[in-house]
Amino acid sequence: MSDQDKDLEQEIIEKEQTDDAPDTNKDEKDGYEDICYICRRPESKAGKMIKIPNNICICRDCMQKTFDSMSGSGFNLGDFNPANMGFGNMPNISMINLSDLQGMLPKSQQIKKKKPKEKKEKPALDIRAIPAPHKIKASLDEYIVGQDYAKKVMSVAVYNHYERVASDANDDIEIEKSNMLMVGPTGSGKTYMVRTLAKLLDVPLAITDATSLTEAGYIGDDIESVVSKLLAAADNDIEKAERGIIFIDEIDTVGKKRDGGGFSGNDEREQTLNQLLAEMDGFDGKKGVVILAATNRPDSLDPALLRPGRFDRRVPVELPDLKGREEILKVHAKNIRVGDNVDYNAIARMASGASGAELANMINEAALRAVRDGRKFVTQADLEESVEVVIAGYQKKNKIMTDKEKLIVSYHEVGHALVAALQSHSAPVTKITIIPRTSGALGYTMQVDEDEHNLMSREELENKIATLTGGRVAEDLVFHSITTGASNDIEQATKVARAMITRFGMNEEFGMVAFETVTNQYLGGDTSLACSESTAAQIDEKVVAAVRKQYDKAEQLLKDNMPKLHELAKYLYEKETITGDEFMEILNLSPDQLTTTRMETN
Repeated sequence: MSDQDKDLEQEIIEKEQTDDAPDTNKDEKDGYEDICYICRRPESKAGKMIKIPNNICICRDCMQKTFDSMSGSGFNLGDFNPANMGFGNMPNISMINLSDLQGMLPKSQQIKKKKPKEKKEKPALDIRAIPAPHKIKASLDEYIVGQDYAKKVMSVAVYNHYERVASDANDDIEIEKSNMLMVGPTGSGKTYMVRTLAKLLDVPLAITDATSLTEAGYIGDDIESVVSKLLAAADNDIEKAERGIIFIDEIDTVGKKRDGGGFSGNDEREQTLNQLLAEMDGFDGKKGVVILAATNRPDSLDPALLRPGRFDRRVPVELPDLKGREEILKVHAKNIRVGDNVDYNAIARMASGASGAELANMINEAALRAVRDGRKFVTQADLEESVEVVIAGYQKKNKIMTDKEKLIVSYHEVGHALVAALQSHSAPVTKITIIPRTSGALGYTMQVDEDEHNLMSREELENKIATLTGGRVAEDLVFHSITTGASNDIEQATKVARAMITRFGMNEEFGMVAFETVTNQYLGGDTSLACSESTAAQIDEKVVAAVRKQYDKAEQLLKDNMPKLHELAKYLYEKETITGDEFMEILNLSPDQLTTTRMETN
């Protein structure tokens, strides 16, 4: 036998040994589900797969859609022959080699098969491993300041849900879900609370924005992508994903009321909403998937979303109160160097109505201001300026104003402050400035209450209107002319006066009758008027009369204190910014002291 024949014989023997060897790749693949090459859904989700050559799997739905598309386009299946279709004569066109598609799905996207459970196997979720509601609440307290009611509701609801899921005593009983709808303004911490809860419970979390649910190719594919996110968060472990949390933010985007006056029956949003409702009903109640949603427009949601079994549990997440704002400021200030003289309570009072996100932004702005000024720690002035930045914008010191405009703005702002200080039911003045801001304001007067107020009397509202008119009154008294600088004051004064009449029942003629309803309370509080044309005309007249009454009161107060108006306006013109203490010091001077101060200044 020649050497060539020996080599050939050895090659044949090696090939036979290779063919007889066990296929390790096959054993490895047996641990994973088949995935549709088109829609990427696993076999447990899409059903039994149709296998075509080269180990490619296609679900029956995608196969049917493919046939339907080909039939609808006039494509003749009998002519499906590459040799007869002329593809070879087309420039830059080549046929796809199906063999190249083998192994294109990375292992990270493959889904493990669900292991069959034995009869005596322990439940997937051990209730003994879940903390009691009070322990969940205590853990949330370590990360979230305030929101006590929301944390209690979520702790109890989640615990009860997983307790029912873990119990195998009633297998034949349909278990209702504990889906929750979080309601609150933007920046109140809804998303952060959900993230923290999922982390504490050690369950996978999938977060999606409802606005993205209408941006995909066809309706239904985008909804299923949310479930895919949950699978990815669970490392493609279906058993673990069944105990996860799905969070849909801004659900009002697709969950608006279907009243016929909005979008039509074929609208994409309505189709997406219908698909979402179907998916919610399709989740097995004995699985642990909890669906949470958030909105700042609860009044606009469709009733179908709020019925029992869907989002039947409402969790309010409100803006922090005075104590909450102070604690949030302290939490965020732990990451920066802060001076010893910082008064967090004063900053919290200045930031009335601010959300948690805005308070965090204030701390960041204060730190940036300290760095720009070359200091290694944050001072009280930095924090006060950061509050103004968040509320009114950055200073525009390069804004060019003429001397006359600067003088008019000085009298305007002092008019506000002086009217506020001369009334008994007004918040004290803390700062007056004529430095323009990026928000468009040429100056402003800041008033800060000593305590948090949840109720306002009629006297307080009337004094607020008078304070708002004080700027225009000062312009008219000193310059005998008025400017456009009072546009925002006019808008606010009119709004307060109208609310007193139409919503608060503070008019003797109308009494306790409401003519307006508030919508979108978390987005500015828009109102809608519901009354006859004659009543609307009467309301307009009474609004004008109420504002006019307070205008006359402010005018009389400034006429009686013209020397102080001139002195304060001159001081503000020179300094550009004065504190509340400086303002009150000049205000409390006697006429003789004012004359002496004026002579010393000259």
